[in-house]
Amino acid sequence: MSERCFASSQKVSTVDKVNILKRAYRELKDRYDALQEEYADHKTESRVQIEQLEKDKERMEPEREELKKRAEDFQKEADDMKRALEELKAQCSEEKDRLEEELNDVTMQNMTLEEELREAKDAQNPSGAPQPPQPPMPVIDDDPDPIDIEELRKDPAAMAQRLQQEHQQLRLIQADRVEMRADIDRERARTTQQQRSIEEYQCKVRALEDELRQLREQAPNETLEAHKFRETFGLPEDERSLEQFSCMYDRSRQGTLHLTPSKLCFSQRLLRFTLVLELSNVKELRKCRVSMQDNGLEIWMANKQRHVFSGLASRSRCIEAILNRAVERRHEIVLLN
Repeated sequence: MSERCFASSQKVSTVDKVNILKRAYRELKDRYDALQEEYADHKTESRVQIEQLEKDKERMEPEREELKKRAEDFQKEADDMKRALEELKAQCSEEKDRLEEELNDVTMQNMTLEEELREAKDAQNPSGAPQPPQPPMPVIDDDPDPIDIEELRKDPAAMAQRLQQEHQQLRLIQADRVEMRADIDRERARTTQQQRSIEEYQCKVRALEDELRQLREQAPNETLEAHKFRETFGLPEDERSLEQFSCMYDRSRQGTLHLTPSKLCFSQRLLRFTLVLELSNVKELRKCRVSMQDNGLEIWMANKQRHVFSGLASRSRCIEAILNRAVERRHEIVLLN
């Protein structure tokens, strides 16, 4: 009798194990089918995103061509200004050399005239007596008459007056040379400032082109995904997906759990099922075991409602992300093992 009871209990235990294995097999098969369908949906979405990117590329192509043309125009203008600057520098250098030569000639003439003036004064007043006051000198013409040295030597007073006139004219020429040098320096400073402005503008153009290229590469895809995410869950504009975790909800719905700044969102693409939980209403997180898998998570709400998520490949990271976000929002969530 005892042997029959033992055999019967052993048979029942074996049947229970078979049923458990069958249920686990069905769950794994459902999960596999859900993953296959999710992969197909992802593939379709990727194709749609690629088509959208191609359209955005075609739409931005005229703008890119316009920017390229403007950059070429700016470069051409900069090259023209650079050539003009080089020509101006060469002209300034030639003018400087010419002025220096003229200044040297005038200096030599001045020295000669001063020597002759000194000799004339010595010849006019050999005794060293004080000279009478000289009459005011007449205005010097721009093109004076040529000097007759022999005639001036016969009249020392006229020679001294003529030498003073030449000396005054030399001072006027030197003043003109100084003013011309100041004009040249101002022109150089202006051209240098223009060159700096051109270089700064070129740097700004290159920075804008780089920023535009980065925006073209990143913005269309991010905007499309963010818009689709908010549309799926009916979220406002300031919500976005911070973390994503593949899991199963209620042991039968394979999908993705999203963590946003203020919510927990779960979506199942196959049956278009969505679930939105306010992070401020979450009170407890409990680790649990679901279908012989030690990677489940229970989320208890303030109204005592329970939500079970299983198959979390990175449960620890999911719990840490939820707790960190709650701390940032100054909300307390209890973690129970």
